Amino acid sequence: MERLFLDEKNNKTFYLIIYDISENKKRKKISDLIDGYGVRVQYSSFEVWLNEKQLQNIMKKMQKLSGEQDSIRIYKLSQKPNVVEKDNLSEELQYDVVIC
Repeated sequence: MERLFLDEKNNKTFYLIIYDISENKKRKKISDLIDGYGVRVQYSSFEVWLNEKQLQNIMKKMQKLSGEQDSIRIYKLSQKPNVVEKDNLSEELQYDVVIC
């Protein structure tokens, strides 16, 4: 199955946002913010489609909400990487993105 990571029609790019925030209140605010833009795929990770303005907006808001001890990572997947789904994994991982 081919996955697209760039939606040129809507000028949006696919991002993976993951975070590690120890304070419950802040973590809830961050998850609520990101949830408005995409889909939760694990407890602290979201897949989102964002245009540049949305990306800047969400980054600005997350910066205000997060503290020095918190970790938030945003991975841009704008190319067409070699992606494999969990049912098609081989013993040798030779893929850019693996969806397990």
